[in-house]
Amino acid sequence: MGLTNATGIHGRAEELGREKYYQNQFDLVLVRAVGTIANCLKYSLPLTRSGGTIVLYRGQWHAQEQQHLEGMDWQMDGFITPISCSQRHCIYIYIREQDLR
Repeated sequence: MGLTNATGIHGRAEELGREKYYQNQFDLVLVRAVGTIANCLKYSLPLTRSGGTIVLYRGQWHAQEQQHLEGMDWQMDGFITPISCSQRHCIYIYIREQDLR
């Protein structure tokens, strides 16, 4: 891929976020979002630095969950997977300093 200055970390966000070493360190946090958006943010925000992006990858999107994103800078992309023809969503949340408080 030709990426430089990039390191992948694999782990559970709720565990990594408790370790001081990983807190506010990442420009990009990708979450396989199996829980609610509120829980995914609770676990991924401690890992993300100001100016970073959280990507929540999930199958189902429920409009009522949008309330948890109020006041945040975000967008959503939807697509169909090529093999299973299933609907998937990526929710991109752009983290600002005030989101980390």
